[in-house]
Amino acid sequence: MFEIKDSAIPQEDVAQDTDQQRVELASQSELSLALQNDLLGDENEAVLVALAGNPCLTNEAQAALATMGSPKVREALAGNARTCDEQQTYLATTGSNDVKCHLAKNPSLAVAVQARLASDEEMSVRASLSANPSLDESCQTLLLDHPDNTAWRYCSEHALIVLARNPALTIDLMSRMATSSDSPVLASLASNSSLPKALMTQFMAHEDSPTSAENGSVRAGLAANSSLPEALQAKLADDEDLTVQEALVSATGI
Repeated sequence: MFEIKDSAIPQEDVAQDTDQQRVELASQSELSLALQNDLLGDENEAVLVALAGNPCLTNEAQAALATMGSPKVREALAGNARTCDEQQTYLATTGSNDVKCHLAKNPSLAVAVQARLASDEEMSVRASLSANPSLDESCQTLLLDHPDNTAWRYCSEHALIVLARNPALTIDLMSRMATSSDSPVLASLASNSSLPKALMTQFMAHEDSPTSAENGSVRAGLAANSSLPEALQAKLADDEDLTVQEALVSATGI
């Protein structure tokens, strides 16, 4: 069993606790080093999953779970906002796609790890990172320029679709994406709550391509934008496209 040295704190005996009690114990916000040491040797995966998600874990406990934990335990550790940079890097390097997807969504993800995942060959990993609310500008660019983007058919899980609707996207990157000829990307961008008014006005006049019925209307995306000014809402309320009206009603109740 991996041990954390803490001679000043006596070891509490948790062997007699029920599984549910140990899960609750592993989730406590103030968990002593002694208890962390005891719980690391638990054979119940649910206990270790709870422990891996605990924000008070020491770096040593994180290392033990990262190297010895099951896939579910590693996923929980990857999503822990207090997982240290060293273990984030380890999980990004050795983890399965599912582990990397959990890691990519972590709002406390180090920029260096973001950059590693932004270059990952798996679309699912890049899409998960694209939704990260703390996505660094440099990594936004890496995602936008990834050479594999055009090899995929656009769908709701495409990294560019997810990136386009991320409120953390910079105005410069939004402006770049607004020049795209791909309606699905533009529709997603139009729904971005951080979209500047200039781009909102640009999308108001957007003529959707013949294939937009399959991929989603750009103006419908704009109509779903929670930050759309009332004046633009009023104009879209009279749009001839039924999907635009439906999106507006769904978003505002107008």
